[in-house]
Amino acid sequence: MEPAMTSGVAMQTHAESGPEQGRFYLIDIAHPGRGKGHGVVIANLARLLTPPRGILRPRHGGFPHMSEVPQLVHDPERGDLPRDLEASLSGYWLVSERLKEVLQSVTGR
Repeated sequence: MEPAMTSGVAMQTHAESGPEQGRFYLIDIAHPGRGKGHGVVIANLARLLTPPRGILRPRHGGFPHMSEVPQLVHDPERGDLPRDLEASLSGYWLVSERLKEVLQSVTGR
């Protein structure tokens, strides 16, 4: 790819990218250009919900008592296979084993 041209002169950049000490980064659920999103659903969600809540996650976070294990399945009609980090799963984030290992290596937990 050619350098960007401004007034007929090539502009060069020498800045290195990467995190700066003392800075932090926010992880957001907005992923522009994603299309339909992930197609992961909780197949037994209706049996796990505590009415009148429409999502599994309690108001104050954590995990509610569940009468059975949530069954995560991929429905290709609803979307793509999940990426390393996905939101919109009844109040929870879906994290791949690969990303979990990266986060644990960085945080020491």
